[in-house]
Parts: sequence; structure tokens; C-alpha cells
Amino acid sequence: MTIKTAKERVWKQIIEQKKKGQLLEVVGVGIGKEEIAVLVEKKTAELEKKVKALDSGGYRVKIAVIGKIRLAYGKGGTICNQKIGRCGTVAMPVYRKSDNALMLLSCNHVLCMNTNRTTRSVKGDTITDKGGKAIATLEAWEPIKVTCWMEGGVQKCDYFVKNYIDAAIAKPLNPAEITGISEIFSTKNPEIGREVTFHGSISGKKTGAILYTDMSYAFTFEGEVYNYFDCFLTEAKCEYGDCGSIITTRDGKTAVGMLQGATSEDYAMGCSINKVLNTLGLTLVTTENMAKSIQSQDLLQMMRLQECMY
Repeated sequence: MTIKTAKERVWKQIIEQKKKGQLLEVVGVGIGKEEIAVLVEKKTAELEKKVKALDSGGYRVKIAVIGKIRLAYGKGGTICNQKIGRCGTVAMPVYRKSDNALMLLSCNHVLCMNTNRTTRSVKGDTITDKGGKAIATLEAWEPIKVTCWMEGGVQKCDYFVKNYIDAAIAKPLNPAEITGISEIFSTKNPEIGREVTFHGSISGKKTGAILYTDMSYAFTFEGEVYNYFDCFLTEAKCEYGDCGSIITTRDGKTAVGMLQGATSEDYAMGCSINKVLNTLGLTLVTTENMAKSIQSQDLLQMMRLQECMY
């Protein structure tokens, strides 16, 4: 049995316990250095006993206190949807493969908060900068799938639904005004121990190691429960308004993930950038492919700007 299979087994056991009202302090599980980490809001002696009783396929299990999981949108940020009152951070400019159109990438819960049950914002809605100036329109998103919801005063759940990313794109009104976002040359999957960096629109530049990968977790927001899979947790600290930030290697040239959430201990959580790009049909913007496909001096100037917008 691989450690990933064992981790999934542990998470399934935890979900079954949660259905019975137990192990409610557990918010997720992840893979660390040759161990399975059970991620909790707080640790108690009773919780330790129950975690030790889980079948981990022979792999070592540790308890890691990370606090409550939360969304990290805010009232301030570099990109906002005033209709739903949320702001966050622009991850980076990207191309949509289907038509080679330039787009701005950020989180679904920042740009629209659209789920498979509720549509809060529609295509064409205005996206603004932090000062309220219109800079783009909402274009597309990956719906966030709801695991549990209230219906007629009774909680209904579908534990088969899975979320892997939290992402949406907006189409800039004037691409020449989208300035100062550093160029990303390549992508890489998250690895335990790798030092990563992000530039949050609120907290600025933050750096820290990836603590856990292949992370499965659940959190509650406005009465609904969402389950996520194949995410990662870093020791880099973030603040409200940082969601959407691109997480890169230390040199800033390779994208690893996108910041989609945080914990009450302020650890930043990300989803794989490769999953984001593949799911939404996007590709990176580089000087090379821009020069080949876009004959716009304004866009070329955008990629030459060195000053960070954050």
C-alpha cells in the first residue's frame, strides 16, 4: 500500500467518524516526510486516542495543530467583485487555449463564489481593482462543489463530490493597464520541504516550506461544507485578501500552486497550479508565446515592467 492510499484510507475513516459526531476537531489529513499528518484545530488526550485507533496501513501517524480552516478573501486586495463584496489577489495573467485570449486568474471565491448549488455572480459581471475602478469582467470559473448543505432544516450530504481547485478567470478591459506581474516560465508540482514564495496583496512577500502535500480537508462556510483533495499546506503566513496569490519557487520563475485558503494559525493552503491550468484550459503567459501570438506593444510592455504591483 502506498502512503497516498493509506492517507485516503485514514481520511475515509475520519469522515465516517464525523458522520457520528466524533473527531470533529479534525479538519484534514496530509502527507509529510514518511508520515501521515492528521490536521486538527486543537489537540486533546481523547483525540489522540481516537487517532491512534485509525488504520493507517502501517504508516506512522502524527497530529498537527493548524487551527480552523478559513477562506482568505478580504475587503482589500488587488482584484475585487463588488457585487459579492470580496477582494483578493491576482495570481497571474494567463492565456485561454481555446481562443488565445488574455485572462486574469484568481480564486473562484474571490471573483464569484459560484458553487454547483448557488450562482452569486454571472459572466460579464464587473471586476474592479482595490480602488473600485473597473478592470475586467468575469469570464469563467470551476464551480465549487458542496459536500453538505441544509435543506428543509435537515443537513443533506454528498460525500462523493470532490474539489481539487478554487479558481476563476476574468477578461481584462484594457490589457495594457494590467501591469507589474512578474513572468512565470514553468510549472512544478508541490513537494514536501520545498521553499515557496507568494506575494499577497495584503501581507506582501512571504516565504516558507511546504509542510504537507496530498492534503484532504473539509471546512464549513455560510452553513455549507466543502471537501478538497490533493492540496498542500505551507508554513508561509497569509492574511485576509491574499487568496489568489500565485505560489512559486523562491526565484519566482516556477509556479507551484495558487493560494486558496488559510488556517486560524495563518498557514497558507494552496491547490496545484497544474490542476488549475488543465481544468480551466489555460496556459502561461511568457514573453516568447506573447511575441508569437499577440502583436500588441501594450502587452509586451506589460511583461517588461519590473515593479511589483503588490
